[in-house]
Amino acid sequence: MTGYKKLVLIFVAQIVFAMTCIPSFAAEDPLRSGPSVLKLHSTLLSNMQGSLDFPGRYQRLQPTVNEIFDSSAIARVSLGATWRKLSPVERKQFVQLMVDTIAATYADRFVDYTGQQFEVLSELENRPGRWVVKTVLTKADGGKVNLDYYIKDGRIFNVIADGVSDLSLRRADYAGVIKQNGYVFLLESLKNKLAAFGK
Repeated sequence: MTGYKKLVLIFVAQIVFAMTCIPSFAAEDPLRSGPSVLKLHSTLLSNMQGSLDFPGRYQRLQPTVNEIFDSSAIARVSLGATWRKLSPVERKQFVQLMVDTIAATYADRFVDYTGQQFEVLSELENRPGRWVVKTVLTKADGGKVNLDYYIKDGRIFNVIADGVSDLSLRRADYAGVIKQNGYVFLLESLKNKLAAFGK
């Protein structure tokens, strides 16, 4: 074998070795819709396995929720026509309240690890940039909860648990409170509920 051929073989071998050492996008994120669902599940399991108290679970979840949920879309849809009446500052405050409420709700519901498992069942892009990721949560007693995540541009904007839409429930609930008592009352009510978590 000539010296030139040896150099070529060494060069090719180096390229192959480098390619095997670089993790692929699919290995890091097997969901084409983005890492949001897997990151949420991972954080929930980590919280439960860490035996953290409510403040600890909340503090770990809050930045994750802020990153992977489309809180602006959730706030806008939840308030409906009322959203258009708010100032930019009021909108920003309500979006942050949504982030805090979602994080606190997950921290309150996912407490102790007793063998729960999350499994992704399917992933469907129904429109460009819009995905539905169907998953199932298997509880310690064998019971299952179907969790469907609706994703736009990589961020979750709705979760449907066993056929019940969180976003639809939130919108109906908020609309009822606003109609009866006004937006300010809704705002104070949500803040009081947030403060009551973990007590």
